[in-house]
Amino acid sequence: MNALVLAGCVAVEPAAVQGSPMPPPYDPALDSVGPIYETAEVDLPPYPPYDAARLIDAAYPDFARRAGIEGRVVVRALVSPRGVVEKVERVSGVHELLDQAALETVRTFWFTPGELDGQHGRVWTSYTAVFALE
Repeated sequence: MNALVLAGCVAVEPAAVQGSPMPPPYDPALDSVGPIYETAEVDLPPYPPYDAARLIDAAYPDFARRAGIEGRVVVRALVSPRGVVEKVERVSGVHELLDQAALETVRTFWFTPGELDGQHGRVWTSYTAVFALE
């Protein structure tokens, strides 16, 4: 089983646990071609995978959970015309452990690509990862 190591903690790789399909490997020749748009500039923005919330929950670091650390991490992702994440950036966060878990998990997402004039394109989009204690 694959695992992510986050600041000394081990978290199970979310896609492997949840059975979500993994995106194709990033290929600069296919994924880094064409202009980059912001979400507001396209007709249809990129859409995250249907099980994104479960993937984030699976990536919740055990140490952060035990320490009672929770909150929202806003991540900005550049999504390729194939739906592969090219880059991720943290917009806002709550704690280094949660920020890193959100970045690593969103990096594995396979988005529905954004569209402009009926064509898939490279689009920056935002995703809010919610880490909540039950």
